[in-house]
Amino acid sequence: MKKNIFKRWTFLSAFFILLILVVSITVNVIIDPFFQYHKPIKNLNYEYDSIMYQGAGIIKNFDYETLIIGSSLTQNMRPTYAEKLFRSKTVKVPLCGIGFPFILDACNLALEKNEKLKSIIMNIDPTLFFNDSEDASFPSYMYDNNIFNDVNYLLNKSVLFSENLNVLNRTIRKTDRVNMDVAFSSEKDFYFSEYSAVQSASNDPIDFNEKELYEKFKSGVSSLEDVVEKNPGVEFSFFIPPKSILELKTMSFNSYLDFYCNIIKETFETFSSYDNCRVFMFQDDEQTVENLYNYCDTQHFSSNVSDKILEDICKGENLLTKDNCNDRLEKIKKMAVNFDYSVFDIEKSSLKSCDNITSYMELLKDERYIYAVRKVGKTSDENSFDVYCGGREYQGKEVLFDFSDGNRIKIDGVTYSYGHDGINYVVYDKKLNRVIDSVRFDSSSGKAFERLQNRRKDGK
Repeated sequence: MKKNIFKRWTFLSAFFILLILVVSITVNVIIDPFFQYHKPIKNLNYEYDSIMYQGAGIIKNFDYETLIIGSSLTQNMRPTYAEKLFRSKTVKVPLCGIGFPFILDACNLALEKNEKLKSIIMNIDPTLFFNDSEDASFPSYMYDNNIFNDVNYLLNKSVLFSENLNVLNRTIRKTDRVNMDVAFSSEKDFYFSEYSAVQSASNDPIDFNEKELYEKFKSGVSSLEDVVEKNPGVEFSFFIPPKSILELKTMSFNSYLDFYCNIIKETFETFSSYDNCRVFMFQDDEQTVENLYNYCDTQHFSSNVSDKILEDICKGENLLTKDNCNDRLEKIKKMAVNFDYSVFDIEKSSLKSCDNITSYMELLKDERYIYAVRKVGKTSDENSFDVYCGGREYQGKEVLFDFSDGNRIKIDGVTYSYGHDGINYVVYDKKLNRVIDSVRFDSSSGKAFERLQNRRKDGK
């Protein structure tokens, strides 16, 4: 009798365990928050917030002909804009903070799984090759062809109870859907401003082992060259991204900048002989790298800059060639040495060190300043703005302020003020031909708020 009860209990236990496993697997496969088995279900509202896990699914199951892939420097590229330029269905997979071998694995996965793939756009700055670290948290099992290790996903408690429920919750609550332009973007998490970049700058020389880094570079570039050579039907557009002038300054403290430029040259020479490969460089674009409002730190740039990179790739501009490579690399070195970094010094600027609106307005009476003022808040008309020069209303055309994007203040697509509650100023210096300050004052007290910090808290 006891033996029969034990057998029955064992059978029922095994049955319920098996049932739980089957239900778990079924739910994970049907909803599939990381897109391992199918692209997003139309009526479900997915959240794009885990590129390491979702990247493999995007590569394997989304419809695309162009793939934007690379490090975090591709985060703010907009697939819809790329589609408009290249007339090709596009996705992006910015694999942030991981070693180059993992990025190469993802690239190979796309080439293996997608027969429609026509072009790959990738950043290949030297630091990409220098990072060959093996990140234990990277889900390699999602990027391979071994179906047996899929149990790490199919029987994952976090996927079942957290990720799936999040998808259902977003669907039921009708949360705003996330498109691929916003997906994985850093613009929702960070401010792009001069103050953000200055805060993150280092005054210490980069400590590096030239021999060690060169060996990493040779290994990485050789592996990438092998991919290019084996896929003659795919067009590869590699680009050297525009890191800020402050990053160049840090590089110039020792011989690192020379080493960095030599690596760029050797990278170009490696790929210049392939008909299906082009190398673009944007590091010598002074207008971009010297305007810190394009950056959230010393390296990561905005979608506005990313758009320009895509435009130039489409038009074939800023292409590295045998004729211009040496001169452009020399230009980078001169930029790092000759730039006047004092324009970023808060202590040397009477405007940037001013903490009350009355004194600030007195300083703005100087005819060299053109400035925009936007009042935002409960007691203000949030669509109102004024432009002044030397304290008087201004109708000139030397500077075109753009007030069309919500409460923001822009010039040539660059955001200089996010338009938070208070009195927002953006000041342009006609002598320096640049925006020299962006500040917000409290409407009641007239006190200046702290200049924009790096990490956002408002979610706007």
